[in-house]
Formats: sequence, structure tokens, C-alpha cells
Amino acid sequence: MWSWIWTRSGDFMVKSAYYVALKERDKERAGPSNDNVNEGWKKLWKAQVPSKIQNFSWKPSNQALPMRNNLIKRQIVMDYICKRCGEEVESVEHVLVQCKEAQRLWYLLPLRLSFNQGVVTSFKDWVWNHIKIIKDKGWWNIFWSLCWTLWLAMNDLIFNGVECNVMVRMGKALNVLEEYRRANEFPKLREKKKVGEGK
Repeated sequence: MWSWIWTRSGDFMVKSAYYVALKERDKERAGPSNDNVNEGWKKLWKAQVPSKIQNFSWKPSNQALPMRNNLIKRQIVMDYICKRCGEEVESVEHVLVQCKEAQRLWYLLPLRLSFNQGVVTSFKDWVWNHIKIIKDKGWWNIFWSLCWTLWLAMNDLIFNGVECNVMVRMGKALNVLEEYRRANEFPKLREKKKVGEGK
């Protein structure tokens, strides 16, 4: 004799089978595990980067950037090819990961990201996969700063016709982090000085 483990009585019920099927479907749709997703969001919100970069950073993970592959669906633009390389469809994954210019930038930096795993179908999954491997907080600060810099460079090319080279972009990303670090050190130094003045 067998029993159905998803009901208290052990009797099979269509209603319980329906709920089991829904749970399984949700697991398949979820992609990376909830632990990885939660860890990813924690790393993002704890990153020592300016708030404008933190606010930007959730957008590519949620396909909330106005990329040509989405804009063409809304009939806002008529061409969906990347303006930087002119070879592929402009998507979050392409602009921030797969475009030759983006890959060159990622490789030149201390992050040394490899793209041997093939096509990146989801920026969010790509990020969450790196979260499993990379635990260094400083690495994530550079990562989000670079994503933001790549986005700005793409906008500069589209709206101003200005193309800057990879080294300039890399310098901008690292300068933003250094300025942020210095700005956050200054109030701490002032507090230490006040504490020392009372002695």
C-alpha cells in the first residue's frame, strides 16, 4: 500500500498535486538558487560604491535598461544592432558582457574574467554564477563600477557620438571608486579629530 506524502491523510488529492506542480514550476523558473540571489543582492547593497552605481546595478539584473532589443519591441527604435561593434543585437548581456569592447575591458582589469563558458543568456544568471565563486568585496566594487562605466560609454557613443578607448573607461571606473573611498574616509578622519580634541 502506498501513501501520498503531500497530504496529511496520505490520500491522493488533485488539489495537492496541483500545488506540487506549481512549486516545481516555480523552482524551474527561479534560475539560480534563492541563496545565491539573496547573497547577490546583499553583495550589491553592501558594495562600497556610490549610490548612483548601486541604483544602476539592479537594472541590468532585471532587464530594466533601455536596450535596443527591448526598444524595438516598443517601436522606439528601428535598428537593434549594437552601435559599438555593429555585429550583434544590443542587449544587456551583449553590452555588458559579450561585446568585444566589454570583454577587452573585463580582461584587462584585475578581475580577469573569462568568457570561455560560451554565450551568456542572462546577465543575472551570469552574475549569480560569479557570486558562488568570488567572495572578495573589493572585486565586486570594481565589477559594479565597470558595469556602470560600460553603460555610460554606450550612452556617450549613442547620444554624443563619442567613442572612448578601453583604458580610458577602465581609468574612469577606478577613479570613481577611489573618489568614493576618499569621500567616505574624510568624515571618519573628522570624527577622530574631534574625539582627540577633547583630551
